[in-house]
Amino acid sequence: MLILGNRQYFSTLTSELKESMSSILTVNREVYKALLDFQSRIPREFKPCWIQEPVMLTDALGRIMPIHIELVNSWEVFDTVLATRFMGLPGQRKIARKEVAFQDRYLTKDVERTQSFEACFLPGRRIDMSMVFKQINPCTSCPKCGLEADCTSGAVTQWCSIFELNPRGRHH
Repeated sequence: MLILGNRQYFSTLTSELKESMSSILTVNREVYKALLDFQSRIPREFKPCWIQEPVMLTDALGRIMPIHIELVNSWEVFDTVLATRFMGLPGQRKIARKEVAFQDRYLTKDVERTQSFEACFLPGRRIDMSMVFKQINPCTSCPKCGLEADCTSGAVTQWCSIFELNPRGRHH
């Protein structure tokens, strides 16, 4: 009697589970159809506007910035964007004086400003930016603070970063 009762209980439970799964499957199909219908009705203006993969620029501060070449399409616009991104940050004057260099990460080739912007910034490229320091005698003075170092001793000289001097204001 107990076995017969358990069999009837499990049979009823199985039947109810099948009905529940069937109704869930039906609802999922209806939701899927509704989403497909909704997607087909989206105006073109709201579809993704970027046609090409952006150029990814790693700037001199290590920040990564996507450059959408549909919007940034000339050296002049690019310079304006860089100047804005560095406003009030270390390197702002270097950007203003265009004392920066760019290199294509995968080609390990310098990006030359003499070439057209479109030729240098191709979709999907990875570009690294560096600050350029010009000085008369690179061995004896720090490009940041101008502090002199003794190059005759054979000791290794580490210049201060563009971000800060070592707390004692010295080079080591």
